[in-house]
Amino acid sequence: MRHNRGCHRKAIYLHMTVAVLLVLSGCMMAGKNMAPPQVQIAGIAVKDVQLFETRFRVELRIINPNDMPLDIRGIDCELELVDQKIASGVTDQKTRIPGLGTAVISVDLYASVVGWVQGILGLQDKKALKYRVTGRVHGRGGMGTQSIFPFSSEGELTLQ
Repeated sequence: MRHNRGCHRKAIYLHMTVAVLLVLSGCMMAGKNMAPPQVQIAGIAVKDVQLFETRFRVELRIINPNDMPLDIRGIDCELELVDQKIASGVTDQKTRIPGLGTAVISVDLYASVVGWVQGILGLQDKKALKYRVTGRVHGRGGMGTQSIFPFSSEGELTLQ
């Protein structure tokens, strides 16, 4: 009788081990299958100009190409004008983007007035203004896996 109890325990341990391995492999696969979100600039505006600092508001459209929700924990980014970094900032705005959905997140960027004015002075002969926003989306995807997704979005504004 004791022999049967030992076999029964071994069978239970074997089943539990297999179940744990299946759950862990499912968690690892969920994180690997997440495609990075696409980030586009939805808008840029000057919000506040003070003696030493200028605040920009950048609106970023985050597109979730996955069929599972993406939980955004925050964003850090930089703004460049004519290939010169002029502002940077972060937000801890938390947003849940449904699978195959989008959301717009605002990020305040701060620039030294001196650096910003030097960048503007270099635009005298330009007919267009090249800008780029680069950064990272801090997110949490399927099964709670945490990920950091780098992005870069750029464009050009005519100065006429």
